[in-house]
Amino acid sequence: MNNIARRDLVFEAQFCGIKFGNLDWNQTKYLKVYGFSDGLYNSEDRSTYIRVSTKSVSVFNEFWKDIKIPDIKVTVVDKDASLTSRLCQSYNDPHITTFDGKYYDYMDVGEYVMYRNERGPYWVHALFSNCASGLPGASCHCGVAVRSRNSLFVLRTCARISRDNVYLLQQPHTEIQTCDENDLSIEHNGNNYKITLPIGTEIQFTVSYSKFITRISIKPSIYDINESKGLCGVLSVTKDNSDDLTHRELGPVNNIKSFGDSWRIDPVAMPDEQLFVNEPSFQRQSIVIIDTGTDENSSQINGTAQFCVCDQEAKPTDDLDQFYTVQCNLTESTQYCSSDEPSTSNKENSIPSFVTSCYTNSRKKRSLTHIIHRRSVSDSDDVIDVPSLEYDEDALNISVNTVEPKFQNGWTQEEANKTCTEKIQNAIPAELLTNVNGLSNEDYIKSCIEDIKLTADTTFVQDTVGAMQTYTLMEVSRNETLALTEVNNGSQSILEYVTSLLCANNCSENGNCTSSVCSCYEGYIGDDCSISTSVAPSNISLPLNGLCGTRTRLCAKTNIIGTFPSSDVWCKRRHFQILNDAMIYTSSADVLKAEYRNAFMVSVDLQSSRRKRSLPEVPAAEGYELSLSNDGIHFGESVNIIIYDEECSSCNATSISCVVLESCPDFTTQLTDATTDRSSTELETTTEQITTVDKTTTVSEPTTIEDRKTTSPTTSEEKTTTVPEATTTEEKTTKVHITTTEERATEATTTEDRTTTVPEATTTEEKQKNDRIIYYEGIMGSSSVAFLILIGIMLLCCKIKLSKSR
Repeated sequence: MNNIARRDLVFEAQFCGIKFGNLDWNQTKYLKVYGFSDGLYNSEDRSTYIRVSTKSVSVFNEFWKDIKIPDIKVTVVDKDASLTSRLCQSYNDPHITTFDGKYYDYMDVGEYVMYRNERGPYWVHALFSNCASGLPGASCHCGVAVRSRNSLFVLRTCARISRDNVYLLQQPHTEIQTCDENDLSIEHNGNNYKITLPIGTEIQFTVSYSKFITRISIKPSIYDINESKGLCGVLSVTKDNSDDLTHRELGPVNNIKSFGDSWRIDPVAMPDEQLFVNEPSFQRQSIVIIDTGTDENSSQINGTAQFCVCDQEAKPTDDLDQFYTVQCNLTESTQYCSSDEPSTSNKENSIPSFVTSCYTNSRKKRSLTHIIHRRSVSDSDDVIDVPSLEYDEDALNISVNTVEPKFQNGWTQEEANKTCTEKIQNAIPAELLTNVNGLSNEDYIKSCIEDIKLTADTTFVQDTVGAMQTYTLMEVSRNETLALTEVNNGSQSILEYVTSLLCANNCSENGNCTSSVCSCYEGYIGDDCSISTSVAPSNISLPLNGLCGTRTRLCAKTNIIGTFPSSDVWCKRRHFQILNDAMIYTSSADVLKAEYRNAFMVSVDLQSSRRKRSLPEVPAAEGYELSLSNDGIHFGESVNIIIYDEECSSCNATSISCVVLESCPDFTTQLTDATTDRSSTELETTTEQITTVDKTTTVSEPTTIEDRKTTSPTTSEEKTTTVPEATTTEEKTTKVHITTTEERATEATTTEDRTTTVPEATTTEEKQKNDRIIYYEGIMGSSSVAFLILIGIMLLCCKIKLSKSR
């Protein structure tokens, strides 16, 4: 029925009972027994028994053999029933109802304390920001943060807090920082989240496809009585709302704005209370435990007692040796199921979030303005791009006065009242209004009218209906009588019948409602089965602007951001390469199943065929064209991911282009190697020329012309022309070097200087600079050689012509 374990008693002891030994049998002993809070409105008081018996019988304690001590009956009085119809809700823009039933509107922006109980401490904060651009007074929830002792859960959908404009993230960002797995129980199904605290307090909220949080509902526990504070008010023993508007400093007040403003977290004046920051300060602090000595209520003050529960309850004829196992890790006399038994939640509904352990002093400080969250420690591709929360300049100005909205576009008070009454009455069957304690449609109709006055349409009506359905569901699920009583035909319990009437939009007549969840017919998806599977996901995007650098990521898969009403999503994938600023497809498209992560993100595998860029013909980058489908047949618009070496290329996924960088390590290495080869060859050629001064000049003609062959001795002042004979068919370029002895010596010296004057680089920047020097000097050296060859060819032609004329 709820998320609380089923037990009767807990003990403040070291095992399931107390012992009397032969040395302390005459001492008075006390067994502290507490009723276990199960969070239910029990149909009757629970009871259990405590037995007194011996562990064994021997010749030394025969006198126990015939002694019969009657069992001690313990009755557990149900205090949870006092919380019937006690629920705090904040919904739409926003309308708030306190734990004790006081309704009010508070439409401002910022980070606010919804609920606090210093017992843990336990905090629930919410972000309010503009949700209808340009409309004054329209603020909605865009973040929920839950602190449980030193652990934290955060979900945020906005990038910036503003009074005038809407700034939303591409997808809701969830983050969990845990210190103890028993601090938080977190469940989620689609867009609906449920968090249970160790004291049994339950927080539920829903993220709409508009990326705003439509409603936040907090169901208190008996440990919140007279301990809670914040916008949800003070939970009283009886439903007394006279002190619900308790100012943070002034106590109970009558002014709603003054009350609400006092629970705003000012990021400048209250940095230690912020929860929507990269490193909440409370995680660097230790929880102070107050030592009250022998005070029997000390455990209740601090909430740090070690309560024990027996794993099994003994029957009168059972061997007690089998019942000494005990669980003593409870700090409250209640327990949610996730720490009591293995989780049975569906893996598809697990929360894919950025998870870290508790804060340590060695933890690396994150950027204050921008974060690239790696959602998995072992997976370099599981990243999202998350900007830090920012505020407009006037967002924290509490002196800003909002203008009272007036009906527009033909709406009137009468028309709005008629519309809201019809929609809300049709959403909740009449029999539920009488069977659910405290349920009234009056406040919901009132808030619906205010929303129409603000927006001049029915945008928020369905969210108001959803808030009313959530209230009903949270109440009936705690009513044990409804779970045990069957309907007239005996086919189901009243609880099952009631929850079958509480689905969103009645499943749009495209599905069946079971336990307040729609099971859609084939061809339809969504929380209310209103979306056809033939409609492909739209407005999808990729993290980091669609770029994947191989220096920091494996680039074997990518996350895709969008809106996904179903866990069945297909991806059409087509590989391409980028070569000379042109995109070339290398394969036809294939279709594969995407991995569903949450309602706003899926992951897709990439089969990369990239090679290390070492040759000019290797593509500058590669990538994939990706599009998504809800049925594997109809695909939407595509997005592109480019896989590249970020130190060698600068790429743009929108234009699908890349520019090669001169700073590329592979590129500069190639230049260095090529320049070294040129320098070595040039030096060898010069040396050969110096040692062959006395050689003759030989010119090879294509045809046999022995009489035209000219040989003349040379002197140190004569010019020597050397034409090397081609040795292979590939070597068709004639190289002619014309030098004098002095020129040879000068050139040799110059060459030697050119290859030795570049100092060794001490840094990467100097190395790259020197590589460019070598490259440019290599070009100049090659130009000089080419010039000399040209002159040599011209002189050779003149000499041949002169020889012919003779």
